Amino acid sequence: MGRRLEQLEEFGIDVVLERRHGVRASVLRGILYGLSFVYDRLVQVRLYFYRKRLFRERALGCLVISIGNLTVGGTGKTPIVEKFARALQAGGRRIAILSRGYKSVPRKRNWFSWLRGDFDPPRVVSDGKSLLLDSLTAGDEPYMLAHNLKDVIVLVDKDRVKSGR
Repeated sequence: MGRRLEQLEEFGIDVVLERRHGVRASVLRGILYGLSFVYDRLVQVRLYFYRKRLFRERALGCLVISIGNLTVGGTGKTPIVEKFARALQAGGRRIAILSRGYKSVPRKRNWFSWLRGDFDPPRVVSDGKSLLLDSLTAGDEPYMLAHNLKDVIVLVDKDRVKSGR
């Protein structure tokens, strides 16, 4: 199964880079083009909503540096976050890293707590002094950052604005 997925991935990359030709490559290229058009339209609608103030930016009251993008994983964001954190720390800044906690174990909540509006606080992976969660609970990347970066607070929550407050 693993080898088959690798071959499929290789084929997809070759199609995107136009190293493959033929019917299958043309069909996949057409599908990808169609999907990119839909994605572009969705991004344009989202930007329109921000311009018209239907969506709004929310301030955290401190300098925020966002690293990465909305959808793609595996692009080397975590090492960049670590380098930025070290550089800013060396410049005398206090650092907190806010992460969604991809692949972390979700908290168990029932419908009653959701209906009551119970506050679900962010998970504190590191308070800057101690490592407080394991990689399963926090997610691999937040755990690694908390382990590697001393004196840096690492928080995990799907709502990063909430965790930043």
